[in-house]
Amino acid sequence: MINKKKIRIGIIGLGKMGLNHLNILESLNKVEIIFTHDLDKNKHANRKFNFIKSLSEISTNLVDAVIIATPTSTHFDIIKKIGKNIKNVFVEKPLAQNFNETKKIINFAIKNKINLKVGFIERFNPAIASLLSILKKNEKKVSIDFTRASPISDRIKDVDVITDLMVHDIDLAIFLNGKVKTIKSFGHKKNNMIAHANVVLIHYSGVITNLLASRITQKKIRTINITLEKKYIACDLLKKEVNMYTNTMIKNLNNNFNYKSISEIIETGHKEPLLLEILAFIDNCHGINNKYLADYSDSYEIMNICEKIKKEINFSNEK
Repeated sequence: MINKKKIRIGIIGLGKMGLNHLNILESLNKVEIIFTHDLDKNKHANRKFNFIKSLSEISTNLVDAVIIATPTSTHFDIIKKIGKNIKNVFVEKPLAQNFNETKKIINFAIKNKINLKVGFIERFNPAIASLLSILKKNEKKVSIDFTRASPISDRIKDVDVITDLMVHDIDLAIFLNGKVKTIKSFGHKKNNMIAHANVVLIHYSGVITNLLASRITQKKIRTINITLEKKYIACDLLKKEVNMYTNTMIKNLNNNFNYKSISEIIETGHKEPLLLEILAFIDNCHGINNKYLADYSDSYEIMNICEKIKKEINFSNEK
């Protein structure tokens, strides 16, 4: 029988995402929050647990697991500092700034036998679970279109739109369609950083993935549209809504074409994705695997694709 003792956990980074983790962890009786750490000690105000000043204080005697929710550029350094003492580590996406650094972290994790998980939260969006259940019951996918856009956030300054936004949909594309065979990329740069990108992925399964990610679009968009041979599925990740369109009828009335299809709203539920992800990580610390929880091998594939996309866009912009 699996030991279900409380997981002793610490959080490194108390920015927006770190505080989201902290607030959810405080509501769970499956964990005991042992410490928090941030460069700004004022972020710890009025919390009942320890605030540690140095990462050197972290050991297996202190905690069972650590969540890292700091800027991407700090991930490698933090993992190196704590990885020899902590065996369960959850890192907010992306794992690293680039593919080369990703490989270094993975090699370090393998050498030190770290159970390293990565926070691709969209896998836990209830709409994704609904999509998977629909796709299992229907005909072969033809193409999937992902759109992810937001005005640029002051919170994200160390990575471009590929590593910040599109990385989520690259992960979902592989999760839904399998490994990628070919890549074609186009992009627009702002302040010498890729801010808008269109990418086409061809998977070994034959499915076509179209990706659009933008930090200059003046509207927040998170959509997935799936074309099957006889159905069309529209998914809004922000609203957690899924609609399926079938049996389209076309009538020709004096050369005026009238289209009519059956629309079905798919129930998704409204569970909090971060809560589901944290619960999956806690279970994983107990040895229970969850197919939705991403690990470093997933990050290897994702960051490899990100690197190829960036190279192609940067090369075309230099011409």
